[in-house]
Amino acid sequence: SSAWSNDDVDTIDSLLHDEVIVCPPWSFREGKEAVVVGARYHFDHFLETRVTPRRIIFDDSQPYFGVCQQTFACTDPKRGRRGQDQDFVFYEIGKLRYWRNYFDTERSVQEEYKNRELPV
Repeated sequence: SSAWSNDDVDTIDSLLHDEVIVCPPWSFREGKEAVVVGARYHFDHFLETRVTPRRIIFDDSQPYFGVCQQTFACTDPKRGRRGQDQDFVFYEIGKLRYWRNYFDTERSVQEEYKNRELPV
């Protein structure tokens, strides 16, 4: 979460599994390079990103996998709005492998992503 708060693409890159999948409502990203490009895009268009873990769940019988329920907040300087979304990250210990976001896209401040084709 501190990597997002500090616009630290290098740390985000180091935490990603090579086959990572990120699924926000409007932009499916598959593979480490595509996710890093998406992170750079985010930092170029949004300010004051904060990721706050709310609940971490893992099963002792599957010690290498877990789920983190979190709040992802940021400011859209273009529109002068701050907002937050609730999402879930499914992870392998050590490397983020799957991140699926569930949130109300009508209320999200991340309008910059809507109907955009991000570079791969």
